[in-house]
Amino acid sequence: MRNVTIAATLLSLAAAPLAAMDSHVVGPRALGMGGAGTAAVDDHTASYWNPGMYGFFSRTGEDGAKLAADPNHVGRKDWGVGIVDASIHVDVRGELANLIEVASAVDLSNVATLGSGGEDDLKAAMATLAMIEDFTPDRDTVSFAANVGVANIRIGHFGIGLRIFAEGIASLSDVDRLNVGIGTDSITSIAQEINNPSVSPSGWTSGHNATLITGSAASNLDAAMLAAGVVDASARAEAISKLDYAASQAGLSAEQMAQMTAVGGSLYDAILASTDPSRSFENNTTAAFSAGYSVAEVPISYGHAINDHLAVGGSLKLMVGKVAAAKVRLLDDNADVAELLQDSLDDAKQTVTAGVDLGVVLRNSWAQVGLTARNINSPVLEGGTYQDADGRDFDVEDVTLEPQVSLGVALYPFETLCLTADLDLIECSTVFETTTAGHMPDGVDRTLRVEYASQRLGGGVEWNAFRFLALRAGASTDLAETDAGTMLHAGVGVNLWAVRLDLAGAVSTDTVTVDGEDYPRAADVSLGLMVDF
Repeated sequence: MRNVTIAATLLSLAAAPLAAMDSHVVGPRALGMGGAGTAAVDDHTASYWNPGMYGFFSRTGEDGAKLAADPNHVGRKDWGVGIVDASIHVDVRGELANLIEVASAVDLSNVATLGSGGEDDLKAAMATLAMIEDFTPDRDTVSFAANVGVANIRIGHFGIGLRIFAEGIASLSDVDRLNVGIGTDSITSIAQEINNPSVSPSGWTSGHNATLITGSAASNLDAAMLAAGVVDASARAEAISKLDYAASQAGLSAEQMAQMTAVGGSLYDAILASTDPSRSFENNTTAAFSAGYSVAEVPISYGHAINDHLAVGGSLKLMVGKVAAAKVRLLDDNADVAELLQDSLDDAKQTVTAGVDLGVVLRNSWAQVGLTARNINSPVLEGGTYQDADGRDFDVEDVTLEPQVSLGVALYPFETLCLTADLDLIECSTVFETTTAGHMPDGVDRTLRVEYASQRLGGGVEWNAFRFLALRAGASTDLAETDAGTMLHAGVGVNLWAVRLDLAGAVSTDTVTVDGEDYPRAADVSLGLMVDF
């Protein structure tokens, strides 16, 4: 296998466009306030957050006077241009990222023979077997969401522009729990392979006391080695000691080792399969897999104020999208990931469709309430059939962009101070399913189904100090899934006369361990540049 980490493979694959539209956070201003914009939006991003707000832009009293029912004075805004804004979100679910990182430290083709490898091979073997043992599609994925807006123009009660949305997942497919044999050599026993000095884990000594493979776990492995023809008890004990040390290096737990060493567990089976070259890890079909969609939207937005307190609006969106996917076996020596992705995008069907968003805003002198429904007509992007690096076909289902409904509240104790909160009223569900065509070895799951949900609750505060420096902070959480914990948000905006530069970010309070280092399980970043009159 070429010297490219599997972690990099997954991240590269995931840059491809997911299977149903998540609830995006558009623009750095909303991100800085906990992802809340339904009631507090005051610029061109109203095309996404609430097109009803267009009804209140450029609406003033006599001689341009501020209306009493205009808490944040949006009536003074006649036109504006969102030159560019971009946002990206990354969410790491489960422990897949750490196991992939550990397993990617070496050439996995050495796992099958061990003797030709190095001191990290046993660590990689343990991480890889744990990855295969533990993998759960709903839990062990990395998801990405991004949106970019370009030349979004707001003139009076109308808006038009371009915004591109993309979502993607990185996961595993064709998970092979049969072909897991390590040290598959018909002459040398598995114990001799493990005990070869060239693959002794760095730091291991003969005096190592097992902490993970003990009790019944050690007895099961001892029995498996005996069944594999290792009659020397001392050789079996040394091999188990090294496997225990390597498991600790890989960051595995006693609970994981109990599962892996049970009869039928991945490590137990790997020892038994060591005498059967046909079940060598070299034949393992487990693949790094990514799929998703990208869609370019051109919204034409309009808002109408029924009176000073109530406005309604809508966005009619031309949508051009593609669904793409790519897959490469973890042990593939020759796959060019970039080429696979490009081929996938080139071959993907282009769908031209339309979407409809509706919004309403109710306000008084100190508060606003907003309600937005997006994609109420459930636009569909066509899936297709693709080829993996081995030339095997796999199908990707159509993507339905499900309706989303959000409720927002914004309070204005002062014109320059905003307290706001948003709630997704319905759960946004992502369901992604793919099936590999043709014959696959026994024990291989040809169908991958990833399903998870999101329902965001978030809020924050903005203080527009001297109308020059906007300081923002907030928090959010996902009511549907709790993996990431609470997200902490912060942002800043600088107003230079009519030009505004905004920057925001968010990180989760929960962390994920990757190669011994802790990182936020989820993170967002957003920036934008606009002209606002």
